[in-house]
This record gives sequence, structure tokens and C-alpha cells, in this order.
Amino acid sequence: MKSQNKRKKSLPSIIFFTLSGIVLVISVVYLVRGSTNPDFYWHSPSTSSTHTRIRSTLNGNTFLLLKDQIVAINNARFAYKGTINGDLIFDHYIPQLDPHYAYNRQIPSKSAKKGFRLGKTYFRLLAANKNKISMQLLDGH
Repeated sequence: MKSQNKRKKSLPSIIFFTLSGIVLVISVVYLVRGSTNPDFYWHSPSTSSTHTRIRSTLNGNTFLLLKDQIVAINNARFAYKGTINGDLIFDHYIPQLDPHYAYNRQIPSKSAKKGFRLGKTYFRLLAANKNKISMQLLDGH
């Protein structure tokens, strides 16, 4: 009778220590193996395209940018997202604040032809449609 009573008391402790051991082993494996890479975890569709430097200049400081192509200029990154009601839409990434968050910029096409600023850089719109944009990099502003 005593052995059955002892088994009833030991069963909860066996379950407790078994579960505690499993949790401990999983925690150690997680710590040793490492957590998820933050770049992979925060990977968003807007940053899925390749980051490129402006390489294909057409004439001096004039370049063509395709939709969703991310370029890096003067410690800032931006991507052309198309047009909405005649306005140019850009995603502007500021690495010093949060390199994975895109600040949405909407610039009227008419004023963009005179010149506009993205971050610390000035541009002038040459031509744009829903899939690509041609801009000129302006100096001295």
C-alpha cells in the first residue's frame, strides 16, 4: 500500500522534472545555435530587390531608375514606387534612424520638374511613368 501511495506522489514530480529538463535543453540549444538573423527577420518585400549604386548613368548625372529598384546616394536609400494621380511615389530609407523602415514620399510631378529633395540630395525629374523614372542629380543646392 505504501508503494502505490509513493508512486502517486512521485508521478507529478517526474512529469515536472521531465518538462523542466525539456525546456532547459531547448533553451540551451536556442542560445548556442543563435536566434534569427535580424536582417532575415525584418526582411520586407520593399527591400527584396537588390541594393544598387547608381552605375548606369546616361549622361553625366542623369540616371534611369526602375520601379522597386533601391539605390543608395549620400547615406540614404530610396526606391521609386510609381505614380498616383500624377504624383511621384518614393520609399525613402534612412539608415541612421531605421534601415528597414521606408518613409513614404509623395512629390507632385509639376514641382519635381523644377527640382526636389530626397534626404540630403537634390534631383530634377526628366521623365516618369508607372514603371521607371529618369532623374538628374543636381549639385550645389
